Amino acid sequence: MHHGLVPYLVPLDSVKAFWGCHQPAMVARIAERFRQEMQDNEVVHRQEIAAGAPTLAAALEELSSGQASAVGHGFQYASALELLCAHYGELLPNDPVYPIERTWLKRELDPIFQRWNIAHLISAERMIGGAWPLPIPSPQDLPAGGTIELSTILEIVAVMRNTPPPELRGNAIPVIGQMRQWLETASARQLSIVFFYY
Repeated sequence: MHHGLVPYLVPLDSVKAFWGCHQPAMVARIAERFRQEMQDNEVVHRQEIAAGAPTLAAALEELSSGQASAVGHGFQYASALELLCAHYGELLPNDPVYPIERTWLKRELDPIFQRWNIAHLISAERMIGGAWPLPIPSPQDLPAGGTIELSTILEIVAVMRNTPPPELRGNAIPVIGQMRQWLETASARQLSIVFFYY
């Protein structure tokens, strides 16, 4: 099975405001917009749901109530979070990073970030094993993910604009090029990026 990075350009305040918003009408609008995704999720995860995992609709409702009670089923809350990112934000182009192995990201990209002196701001771990923007339980497997907030993006972009990039080879060339586009777009539009890896 192939996995890859799925990044969303997101107004983080809007996503965070959904937590505990207690707005059934908003939940209903989002559920209606992503009805097909919810149905597909129920088919794919029917065994986990039968074993006690919340449906995607139930996970979304829980987030709006400011809770995520099914601790052992964090994947459904992460999937509900992705719906929020898609609702409030937009999916960024990701052809160079889907599919892509997480081991490749760590092996190839982290040394580039280190030589560029931005490894304290961006790394494979921050993208695929970082912090979610909502206090949801960590999935035991996938989706993984993370968040790079606007303030950090502005720091990264400043370095990238003012410091020549290290030498790039092979597949790292289009991947770094795509990531620079994400970061420049986020900087220009004053938005954050939430990553999912599955």
